[in-house]
Amino acid sequence: MRRKMRLMFIVFAGFFLCTLQQIYAREGTDLIFLMDGSGSMYGSPFDTEKEGLAKAIEDPNIIPRDGSVSVTVIQFSGYGAQKVEVPPTIITSQAVADQVAATIRNIVMISGSTYFADAINLGVSTIMNWQEHGTRQAINLITDGGNFDISETLAASDNAMSAGIDIINAIGVGLGVDIDNLWDIVQPHYPGYPDSAQRPTSSSTDYGYVWSLTTWQEFLPVVAEKIAGEIIPPLPPVEVPETTEGLLLYVKGIYRQNGEITRTGNLYIKNTQSKSETQLTGYSGIYIIRNPSFSSNGKEVIYTSNISGLWQIYIISKDRFVGNASQGVVINNGNNHPYAALSPDDRHIVYVEEDSNGNTRLFSYNRISLTKGIVCNVRDLVIKDVEFINNGLVSFIGVYNGIQDIYTVGLDGTNLTNLTNNVPLTPRYGRIKSAWRYDARYIIYTKAIFQGLEYGKQDIFRLDIDNLDEKNLTNTPELDEYDPVYRSIYDEKQGFMFYSANVMGIPSLNSADVWSAYYNSDDISNTNIALTFWTGSFTTTEYAGQIDFIRASALIPEVGRVINVQDTRIVYTAGGNQVIYRSDNDGTNWDNPGTAISTISVDKFVSDMDSTGGKIIYGFNSVPQTLIRANHDGSGEVTFAQGTSAGNEIKDACWSPDGRWVVFVKREKINKYGIYAKMAKQDTAQVDIPLLIDISSTDVQHPSFSPDGTMLVFSKRDIGGTYDIYTLGIKTDDGTSIYPGTLKQITYTPAISEMQPSYSPDGKKIIFLSDNPAGINQIYTTDTNGSSRELVVEGGQNLNVNYPLFGDVNVETDIYYIGYVSDNPASGTRTIKIARLPKIDPTPGDGENLATLYQDTGLEPTNDKFIWGIKREKGTIVAQRNLSKRTAKNQDFQYSVVIDVDEASMPNGYTLEEIITADFLTSDIFVSIDGSAFSAPVVYDDSPSQGYRTIKIVFSTGQNGGVKDHTVRIKMKAPNSTGIQPIEGDIKYMIDGIANTAVISGNSSISISSPFIPVDVYTLENEEGSDGIIGDWDLLYAIDAWTNSRQLSGFGIKWPEDIENWDGILLALIDIWASPAGTKGTHTGGSASTASSVPGEYQYIGLYVYTPPAVGKSEMYWTQGKWLE
Repeated sequence: MRRKMRLMFIVFAGFFLCTLQQIYAREGTDLIFLMDGSGSMYGSPFDTEKEGLAKAIEDPNIIPRDGSVSVTVIQFSGYGAQKVEVPPTIITSQAVADQVAATIRNIVMISGSTYFADAINLGVSTIMNWQEHGTRQAINLITDGGNFDISETLAASDNAMSAGIDIINAIGVGLGVDIDNLWDIVQPHYPGYPDSAQRPTSSSTDYGYVWSLTTWQEFLPVVAEKIAGEIIPPLPPVEVPETTEGLLLYVKGIYRQNGEITRTGNLYIKNTQSKSETQLTGYSGIYIIRNPSFSSNGKEVIYTSNISGLWQIYIISKDRFVGNASQGVVINNGNNHPYAALSPDDRHIVYVEEDSNGNTRLFSYNRISLTKGIVCNVRDLVIKDVEFINNGLVSFIGVYNGIQDIYTVGLDGTNLTNLTNNVPLTPRYGRIKSAWRYDARYIIYTKAIFQGLEYGKQDIFRLDIDNLDEKNLTNTPELDEYDPVYRSIYDEKQGFMFYSANVMGIPSLNSADVWSAYYNSDDISNTNIALTFWTGSFTTTEYAGQIDFIRASALIPEVGRVINVQDTRIVYTAGGNQVIYRSDNDGTNWDNPGTAISTISVDKFVSDMDSTGGKIIYGFNSVPQTLIRANHDGSGEVTFAQGTSAGNEIKDACWSPDGRWVVFVKREKINKYGIYAKMAKQDTAQVDIPLLIDISSTDVQHPSFSPDGTMLVFSKRDIGGTYDIYTLGIKTDDGTSIYPGTLKQITYTPAISEMQPSYSPDGKKIIFLSDNPAGINQIYTTDTNGSSRELVVEGGQNLNVNYPLFGDVNVETDIYYIGYVSDNPASGTRTIKIARLPKIDPTPGDGENLATLYQDTGLEPTNDKFIWGIKREKGTIVAQRNLSKRTAKNQDFQYSVVIDVDEASMPNGYTLEEIITADFLTSDIFVSIDGSAFSAPVVYDDSPSQGYRTIKIVFSTGQNGGVKDHTVRIKMKAPNSTGIQPIEGDIKYMIDGIANTAVISGNSSISISSPFIPVDVYTLENEEGSDGIIGDWDLLYAIDAWTNSRQLSGFGIKWPEDIENWDGILLALIDIWASPAGTKGTHTGGSASTASSVPGEYQYIGLYVYTPPAVGKSEMYWTQGKWLE
């Protein structure tokens, strides 16, 4: 039996993606019946013909129901009179067979003359264009007479065989049949053809056969015999498991010599589902990027490169574009580090250090304690290609006396083991990748074996490190494969892998692209199949390899980018408060004192940095005091706001998370303060907007926004009293308006001061300074309502801690990073410290959750104040998507993309591209730029690939407001189906002729669900996730949100859109919570007649206002009643 392979070309907008799938057609037989419907068949012959076919198909003893047989029926008559009566149908059940039989019985005769050729041609095109056709096709011609197109029919028969048809048989009934003609038509021809004396007397699968019948009464048993002879039992199927989607990491522009990489291009990420590609590095020149790998959760990428002239280790965010050799360097001690790997828990780096003589040693580096240790130091052992097996075990390629072997060693340096023990002539190994992502102790690599006079090609091998069982997964003696990595592991013998190879045989030196393939270590005939390529095309190559892959299920959804300490920056004053310094971290140390960005001879105090790191705000101790807004490098200084002549003091400015507003404190006069706001782009020409005024106090300090921008926290000292902490609700619109909400005091300690409060990055905690016990400053945290107070940094008289704040570092999901200033008694200095704080207290109940010191920065601010924020590279564009986690199906929702252009180095233009699935209809998409009216944007269908759409907006001189910061709001209607919908995008721009891509950070997916009330966040088990019931915890959560006038994400971008509706909404929620089982709800659209089954159940009633008598509840679209999926 011959197997069939088809090439599938798929063209996507924007790029050409081709897949070569070694797809074996469905194992089974396709039966194509050509029914004679000419005039001579009128009456009983046509009815018998139909009934004979129908009964044969109905009988499970003739046609099995296992999907191994398909049936196609075509009726023919005269020239051009052919019709597909039953399209190709796989018989998978009795019901399917009965339906096909019923269709045949209902066929209406065409009538007319008799032409065979067009019927054969239609049969061939119908079955061969069917994507599910089987491994064998049999055409069955049924007729009662001669045909009028003899020469055309013979040509059609030949063409059918050339097209892949396996056999053509015929049944001739009656005296009018030209039997000799039928024997010429059927194929393959019998042995001895055309000698009629050698015609066979029985049918066979090896040649076509003609059944010659005298009457139609003989038709049914012959049809049964004929079908039985044509059906060949299918081979056992090769069960290829489903592939896994995720992120693919690879390098382009790779050149090799004898298998060794001599130079590369840049690093890229591709989403295997959307096919969108993102460039991570923008290096130029001659260099190598080696062994890039994802961290365990996909937040980071580690690799080594000699781009700087020295082999160095780089760790960068997967969402960050790196353009020069200094970005992302770690462990920079002046030595060459040609190989490195990150542990599965992301806490350790294992790396090779090479001296000037080529001697190598293997080290480990603890990213938490910042300490290193020796792992392997064996004289004359050259160490290459390191990889973790698990958190405590490392593998590598070792070369000793010219012999290559695979070794393992404990991270603590114990149990060095040679797994392969090769002898001359040694194999040549490629890079090692392990299966720790799949909790398996396998490694995968390439190996070339010396064969007679030279080394053979590189094949892919898998080694079980426990039993040392090695399996060849490709066995392609004519082809080199490189850089394999697991895509999925189905069981101990099969799965999917990626690798680099020149599968298409493109005639260009070093041609190679990224492929995925199914492997089976126990079945060499069915391994390395189902190939798909991910770079290049059938005729071009991207010279791609050095591959890693992470499953989508392992990725942690991000709200904001992944931030390490080296991605942050500290701004502070020194030199008698007259110089503002900017200090960066290289992964180990802080630049001390840093770069001076303001040196005007006047005392200064720093206040805040915006969320992108692009701008800072600081103050001059002038008369009156002044706030200055500037770019991150000190350029672009603007006088932003000034104190009053009566009070003079203006201070403690803070930026809103979206960068649109700055809030600050002004002393209006003695013992009177106010909190004011101003749009961040304004200056002293615009008035300050009062939020709270005429505050009776001897000091108001340190306002700070919550991460969602809906709350301010600050401290106030009563006249003759101490500091307490307050929160203030904040509401902004898309224009130029900001409003205060509810003011709430959250600490009440008349004898103790709580001051300098600010929110954690996730908005769950507030950090502050307290002088409890009296006279000793210590750092505490509290929940946002003032409860669950915990001591996090002990003070003591000799430490004098001050100015605590949360940092943006989020590399560890269970750890906050905090900063503060304290004394160093031994040295007599006072420096900024960084500490790690567990998000969940490991010893609850004792009132302490002590932070551990991570790093003393060595930076000495002269007035204790400092800013710790995001490090912004000059010329970069930063964009964040503010998208709710979920919305309701078939309902309108909005989200925003906030774009920040670095005004220190402006591009000439940039484009915003947002990729959504085709489930979102183009007609339902609208865009607003900076508060303008919504309008239809440019949307490209099937871009970047089939099944997706791309929203594209260009910003340049004269287009969409020009090249500056923008807030783009996108309004769409959710699909009318539930599930997760990805929304991804980027900003493309050029700086100094260099192309740059900025991935839009923030939430990149939205869950489409049945309608839900946003306060329904607790199930009956008190875990987050709606259950369609407003229970006790849901109601308490609603009361807390109502008390603080807080907007919630959920049913739209913010809910309620108008916080003035909260009173009526809360009353409606209480009604639902208190509703007894059996209650029937009402609404303005009529009765909600379906009764609830338990108290608190609710029913969605649509996007109109629920208004029971005398009570208006705008934006409350739910009523008492049974919750509907």
